[in-house]
Amino acid sequence: MLCSRYLHKQPVFDTIYPPCQEDNRKNILFLLLRSTAALSSLIIQFYSLQYISLADQMVIGSSQPVFVSIVAYFLLGEKCGLIPVVNCFLTIIGMCIVAKPPMLTGQESFETDLLIGCALALASTGMSVISIIFTRKLKHLHFTITAFTFGLFSIVVSLSASLALKTFQLPKNEAHLLIAILLA
Repeated sequence: MLCSRYLHKQPVFDTIYPPCQEDNRKNILFLLLRSTAALSSLIIQFYSLQYISLADQMVIGSSQPVFVSIVAYFLLGEKCGLIPVVNCFLTIIGMCIVAKPPMLTGQESFETDLLIGCALALASTGMSVISIIFTRKLKHLHFTITAFTFGLFSIVVSLSASLALKTFQLPKNEAHLLIAILLA
């Protein structure tokens, strides 16, 4: 980000600094909303894995592009043809099959854990869709600003939550430290 600003002389920060300008305040607000939606999506996604398998979660999460095109049509005025609408209906049918309704499995009622997991996975997908819509709205910003804001916001919220819940732990040995570094 600093390399783009100082070496390549690109106007990286002009869209958010100074924050006293009305357009810059809107950009900052949208960046924070995008970061909130993206972090919420990530957290909800991990919670859904407590109830459903990774495969089911990935099937529901993979429906995100279909919903992005539909939501972008209504909120951003982007064009949407017949094929995305048909895909949306087929995706909803596919997600219903993943939820394994009693009429397909022969059971008397829904499995509670499966229903909770599918709802969480769908909520995660919804938050991800919102995040992408905000990213499209902020397409005039330099990409490093969007990535940096999300990273900084996630660190602050995650660290605050882990300290508030008293679950913060430093790596116990070199293997845990190596895993943490590789995941970063």
